[in-house]
Amino acid sequence: MRLMQVLMLLISATVMACSGGGSNNTISNSPTQLSPGQSITLVSGQTINVPSGATVQFPNSGGGVNTINGDYDTVKMTSGALTINGNNNTVNTTAGAVVSVPTSATGPANNTVVAVLSATLSADQAVFESCFLSPSVAYEFHYLLPITGMPENGTNYFEANYFSISASPLTNGTQQLNSSALTSIANTLSVITPKKVRYIVNGQIYASSFQKVSYQGTGVRYDTLAADGITALCSDLRSNYSIVPLTGTVVSAPTDLAHALSLLFYNPSLLTPSATWKIGAAYMKFTATTIGDTYEVLDWDTTTTGNTPSPVATNSTITTLMTSGGIVSSSDGITYNMTNGNISIINGINTYIATTPIINETGTRYRTFYELNGNVYAGVLLKDGSIAGGMPFYVAAPGTPSGYTKDYSPTYQIRLNKIAIDSLKSAVTF
Repeated sequence: MRLMQVLMLLISATVMACSGGGSNNTISNSPTQLSPGQSITLVSGQTINVPSGATVQFPNSGGGVNTINGDYDTVKMTSGALTINGNNNTVNTTAGAVVSVPTSATGPANNTVVAVLSATLSADQAVFESCFLSPSVAYEFHYLLPITGMPENGTNYFEANYFSISASPLTNGTQQLNSSALTSIANTLSVITPKKVRYIVNGQIYASSFQKVSYQGTGVRYDTLAADGITALCSDLRSNYSIVPLTGTVVSAPTDLAHALSLLFYNPSLLTPSATWKIGAAYMKFTATTIGDTYEVLDWDTTTTGNTPSPVATNSTITTLMTSGGIVSSSDGITYNMTNGNISIINGINTYIATTPIINETGTRYRTFYELNGNVYAGVLLKDGSIAGGMPFYVAAPGTPSGYTKDYSPTYQIRLNKIAIDSLKSAVTF
């Protein structure tokens, strides 16, 4: 039996013999009794019996161990998690986990039995590992391409880098996400490094540095940390993973991918019509749900790097700006003031949060302003439980001044495998 992350049921009581012995994979109204030497495979809806007074220990997603003490009589496998005696205590595993009671497991007075539950990957986690667990890698792309005409080096870019983990979080706990340097997908365009996302945490501005990956429930949890390796900046839970194979001509790519790479497909000058996907090309699709309220900090009028974004105003306060005509955001098309937002102390500083989301952005994001060190900075709030936005895509709109509109509805993320990246390198005309 392949041992993965274990759940130990430390049973400080005499365990009754199981009728029939051996294994039991059926669901019945009566709980399955555990006894030394027995192994069973749990299926959804099955209940196993644990004597009263048991201490139940199980691993958490951070690699530690949680302990529940009390008079819990049953452990039940439900779809995606375990519940203990009907209470909402969950274990990071799925149906199909194996409970094994070693014959040699004895404790003080020979009345302690240890049951080992080997956790199994959920469907989402299995898809994730098929793409991210080394030696596999998954590519994230970045681009700025023209709506018409050909790209210009130094202004436009089309680039990607790959990510992987060294070991499974299921058996080895939290893993750091490894990343490569950016490389250009287009021969004529140089790499332009995107600026790091910055966050407000406990009254300080931090730039994102690296990410760690763990498993939470049936999903994949990402935690973004500051350079100190301690300060957590944001977290999200990723789910609904799927892999879509790519065949035929590149220009006839599936809608989800064409929307994610919108300008590459909207501008007819950028792809060779006859180019095809190489055998084995595929992309991964998933959704990301924000864990906890997340406060990003953005540059206002000048692009900067590091922990010092360009402010909205210096030597001022949010209240002063709001009562002096408000803060005009040309990108949002709104003047923010006290009629469409509120000021409160968050993260130890005065923070303004708009009452309605920003309209021309994917996902649900609220404009924020922060008062820090005598300056006012702009940002956005991603509320706990919100789905991260994807890439907006262009739609032809003949008769309109621009000839197109932008659709901000996507709420999914895309990653590519290496063969798909190589296919795009061969397909682009620039």
